[in-house]
Amino acid sequence: MERMPSMEPTMYVISGLHGGGAERLLTNIVLRQAARKDKILVVTLLPGGVFRQTLEDAGVEVIDLGMRHDGHAPIGALRLAALIRRRRPAVVHAWMHHAALLAFAALVLAGRRKSARLFWGLFCSDLGAVPWQFRIVLALTRLASRHVEAVIYNAPEAREFHRRIGYRERRSVVISNWVDPEIFRHDAGERGVLRTELGIDAESVVVAIVARVDPEKDWSGMLEAVRGLPGVVTVAVGKGTEQLAPQPGLVALGWRDDVVRILSAADIFLLGSSWGEGASLAVSEAMSCGLPCIV
Repeated sequence: MERMPSMEPTMYVISGLHGGGAERLLTNIVLRQAARKDKILVVTLLPGGVFRQTLEDAGVEVIDLGMRHDGHAPIGALRLAALIRRRRPAVVHAWMHHAALLAFAALVLAGRRKSARLFWGLFCSDLGAVPWQFRIVLALTRLASRHVEAVIYNAPEAREFHRRIGYRERRSVVISNWVDPEIFRHDAGERGVLRTELGIDAESVVVAIVARVDPEKDWSGMLEAVRGLPGVVTVAVGKGTEQLAPQPGLVALGWRDDVVRILSAADIFLLGSSWGEGASLAVSEAMSCGLPCIV
């Protein structure tokens, strides 16, 4: 028989740990709770993810529900319900819409809807065109929103957007994204070192873009904006950027853990999202490193 924890844990539920801003923010928040890491459980819908190893190396337990697509939602809800019955968390904090809906359903299935406090974290200020499966998720979370303890937004625009499309939570709070200024600060020594590593000369103006490849981020628009600019080198960082179409002056690095080094070697930060940014964590990090930002 599995040994029960001595104190009811906090359970974070998130779709995945695959390298977006919300995933990085959750990782940062959990790592700051090192003193009680044995009372924290992170549950992901999807397996894997670049931040999973970071959390596990810090001694945080991470469990995935083995989901691969939306069709696995029923079995995912049952697995999460079984986990909730076994671990009996005092607080369930679900991040983003799919995890929010699954956490609500699992608490109902587990018979713990009234004994565990459920919080949602929702961070976007628009969704653009969404597939029909996600429209169902939105419709169900709108209905469930009045039954959660509270919804945490990262910007007033995110709260206004969700209210506009029908969310009616009993309580809400806006908590800005958290950036550690001891980590995200300009390191003058990296400017020459990193440029040498990447083959960029000292006189070039370096534009840094840190974003996953997603229609929301409008990579085509950003790459068009920097195309052909004399003396400008654009460094692209984020999941999928290594697959961007080549163009002169573009250095596409894919996923990187050394974002501070890249920001310290840059002159300008660019983010040209078409929609959906409640408050960009990447912009906050660039500003913390002293970069002028075009957004």
